Amino acid sequence: YGINFVNWRNSPDFGWRAMYEQGPNIAADVFPHGEAAGLRTGDEILAINNQSYSTFEELFFEIRSEEPDSLNTYTVKRNNEILNISIVTGRTGFVKVLKRSGPLFLMGFVYFVIGTLVFFMKPKARESWLFFIMASALGAMICYQSPSGLLHPLWLFSLRSVIEVFMPAPMMHLPLRFPKTRSIVTRYPWLVAVPYLVSLTLLIVIRSQATAYWNIPPALNGIYNAYIMLEVLTFLVSMVWNYFKDLSAAVRIQSQTILIGIFVGFFIPVADLLMRSYVNVYLFPDPVFGFAFFLTFFPLSIGYTIVKYDLFAIDALIKRAYGYILTTGVLAGLYALFITISNVAFGRFEITQSRTFPLIFMLAVVFFFNPIRNRVQRIIDRLFYRLEYDYQETVQKISETMRSLLKLDAIGKSIMDTALGAMFIDCGCVMLMNQQKKNYQCLTYAGECAMPQWDDNQKSGESSITVIEDKASEKENHAGANSLAGTVISNEDPFVEKLSERKRAVTIYDVQEDPFFEDNRDVYAQTFEKLNATLIIPLIYEDKLIGMISLGRKKSGKFYRREDVNLLNILANQGAVAIENALMIEEVIEKERMEEELNIAKDLQVSMLPAENPEITGLEISAYSESAREVGGDFYDFIDMGQEKVGMLIGDVTGKSVSGALVMSASRSIFRMLSEEDRTVADIMIRANRRMKKDIKSGMFVALLYAVVNAKERTVDLCSAGQTQPIHLAADTGDVHLVETEGDTFPLGILEDVEYEDTHVTLKPGDTVVFYTDGIVEAMSPEKELFGFERLEAAIENSTDLSAQELLDKILDQVNIFAAGAEQHDDITVIIIKVAA
Repeated sequence: YGINFVNWRNSPDFGWRAMYEQGPNIAADVFPHGEAAGLRTGDEILAINNQSYSTFEELFFEIRSEEPDSLNTYTVKRNNEILNISIVTGRTGFVKVLKRSGPLFLMGFVYFVIGTLVFFMKPKARESWLFFIMASALGAMICYQSPSGLLHPLWLFSLRSVIEVFMPAPMMHLPLRFPKTRSIVTRYPWLVAVPYLVSLTLLIVIRSQATAYWNIPPALNGIYNAYIMLEVLTFLVSMVWNYFKDLSAAVRIQSQTILIGIFVGFFIPVADLLMRSYVNVYLFPDPVFGFAFFLTFFPLSIGYTIVKYDLFAIDALIKRAYGYILTTGVLAGLYALFITISNVAFGRFEITQSRTFPLIFMLAVVFFFNPIRNRVQRIIDRLFYRLEYDYQETVQKISETMRSLLKLDAIGKSIMDTALGAMFIDCGCVMLMNQQKKNYQCLTYAGECAMPQWDDNQKSGESSITVIEDKASEKENHAGANSLAGTVISNEDPFVEKLSERKRAVTIYDVQEDPFFEDNRDVYAQTFEKLNATLIIPLIYEDKLIGMISLGRKKSGKFYRREDVNLLNILANQGAVAIENALMIEEVIEKERMEEELNIAKDLQVSMLPAENPEITGLEISAYSESAREVGGDFYDFIDMGQEKVGMLIGDVTGKSVSGALVMSASRSIFRMLSEEDRTVADIMIRANRRMKKDIKSGMFVALLYAVVNAKERTVDLCSAGQTQPIHLAADTGDVHLVETEGDTFPLGILEDVEYEDTHVTLKPGDTVVFYTDGIVEAMSPEKELFGFERLEAAIENSTDLSAQELLDKILDQVNIFAAGAEQHDDITVIIIKVAA
């Protein structure tokens, strides 16, 4: 294209040119000598030299005279008027080529340069490859948009077709991968190939329907333009979505930068074009130059977001290499100038001839000027990250600090402050082992580069480092652009296994060169890249890897010295001990808190159980409840309904602490209140379920049986919400059977709309009904065998001669004998109601 650019200076200048989008018969662009002859933009050219035509082939190769100073006569239609206009054929000349094709050629070349620079600055990043392909394709397409003549050889037009049809594909691919990989791409990786397949299909169709670039059918041009609009819309919507909806501050900031680039690059020149067209106001002298300048902001904004931190590194490099030399040189010059001036000034006096004067003068400089010079030099060293720390002082500070800290976040902050402050490191992170999740999570991070984000999926109470997770959202809000997608390091990460085996500091150069890491260097390097690290120091306690300190680069540009690593090892050893102490203290505090909470819950639970069994004429009632641990989930209650009836609850609540006790209390209150109304058992159960679904938190529920026993009519109306089925002991036969309950049996609080139904049981004199929770049938022997329903039924069968209390004692004795002292894992609750004979 560059060769054509040079050769166009000798190409014919007909005074006008057509555009492929508008067709060969429309004067899309009229040049000065064509306009002087009378031709106007938008004129329809019916014939040239009395020869009509309809294709670009005829226009380019057949009917116009290209000889210099030759005359071409155009038959023009303008506003229903037919005109003949003669224009002398000239030569384009290099100045006109530069004006017509130069701006877009330069802009396309700038696109290519931006893409190349970004690629070389970050060659291993996938987004750099995508951006390079997109910028190169877009740049080549822009270059081709304003030729000053025909392209030679003509096959370059085919290349132009390929570039234009291919260009939207990487532009649709890039927002799927950058600033973050879309979840849909993670689930369906093949989706990234779709835009490339669309481009390939469109190219095949175009090549089959058109013999040359300029005779592509209008319908295909329309499809291609729609495809272009779709990729622009995809890119824009993706960035807008990221800016407003993404949880990551880094992604939002990157998307904001790109949106600013889009606005400056597209909307400003488009606004100029619209103002020219409608209000005759010109923002720029030439709209082409406006587009050529502002459109470069689009790739610049994307390239900047890709290599942002690398740009910071370049800035620091320049600052270190040149600024430090310059300022130190100025100080040295001032020092030399002072001594020179002093020598000249004192040289006039006779005292300077004394042999002792040089010694006196040197001592004066040392005592008076040197402290000032040293102080200024320290300021310069600190400004350019060259100030050396006092090794002994830093070690002492580490020891004193770590002994006094008792909280994890304070220890992590102290480690980062010490390491980054003493050695001027750009960023760092303390990773701690999470025993429940078997991975390493970030305790604290600091510095300028992107660091791992918190694991927000961690549930409180899962480990002794939950203090970290409770502050996750707060930390993320302050992290700003320094937060990436949540990163944790698995306990099974190959590098972690190597670090645990080696138990000493590892640098990125160790990974690249040490034979110890030669089995899987690329994988180990990926862990360093995840943490933005050049040095990782293990946190070892009692020969176990409990965490690691990840550190980035030193701002001075130097690498870590042996003294640095030794100091960091001391910091890691002291930090590991401090962390373990803090964890043990947290465990003690957590245990005390839980014990206090369990005591409160136990008091609540005990206070809610009936102090005594109700006395109903014609009924014997006995009840028993025992927790498997300090606080259980079982409960029961009796509801006073007069002399002849009694309501009864027996249930099991999820949650064994204060929350479970509160749900018990809520259940009792709801059923007591609803039982005051004249409603059926099923209706009360349905209403109680709806109330509890609204009131208790998600994930909690109550398996409950509600029954109303009528002593006069000798009936039991009951409804079960996930509770075990009662056992009916018939007095006349001594047989037992399970009472099959009707309707839905979902526990309360899970679903809002559940259809519970009444189950009616008619009793005879001497009959007994046994209500129980699953702790009875799930009681375990030392051999881990369940007590089961059959043993329970056998214990109840043929017990008609026993009272309610005697039968209760018999059941509990059978369970205890079976368990033989084995630890039980569930609560036991039993209620026995016997009808008087």
